[in-house]
Amino acid sequence: MEFIAENLAMLTIQQGDSRLNITNIYSPPPESYNHVDDSSPIHCLQETLDQPGEHVLVGNLNLHHKSWGGNQVNREHRMTADLLKHVEQSNLVLTTSPGMVTRDLHGSKTTIDLTFVSPTIHDRLIHCQEATELDKASDHKPIEMFFYSNVKIEETAKHRS
Repeated sequence: MEFIAENLAMLTIQQGDSRLNITNIYSPPPESYNHVDDSSPIHCLQETLDQPGEHVLVGNLNLHHKSWGGNQVNREHRMTADLLKHVEQSNLVLTTSPGMVTRDLHGSKTTIDLTFVSPTIHDRLIHCQEATELDKASDHKPIEMFFYSNVKIEETAKHRS
């Protein structure tokens, strides 16, 4: 586990030549739709996304945009341009379905918890959806993502005693 910045961590799993980088980010809510927070960990994302291997990016971004919020989004945060720049530069694919409610606070339903993956992982995606059985009454909905893996399980020889 490597902590890149405050609220930004990356776990790398390596097996042979395969490398999977899982990045978790929390970006505090911006002060307004037009505000760009220069201290946001979004500005450090490229450091993790430039690492070799496949990528999974997950986190609470606290940003509204039609790409993930769907038609219910009336205003988009200016900081989404910074996030999208890094995501597009790294060729990541959004796996959170547009409009999928990831936060429900007092009836205000939003999509601010997001998941992005490398195209090679997207090609192996089984599903990305709310994990209702993991919901522990938080205003944020747990999201699970399943994808086929290239991990090879090695069997150990059984020895008789």
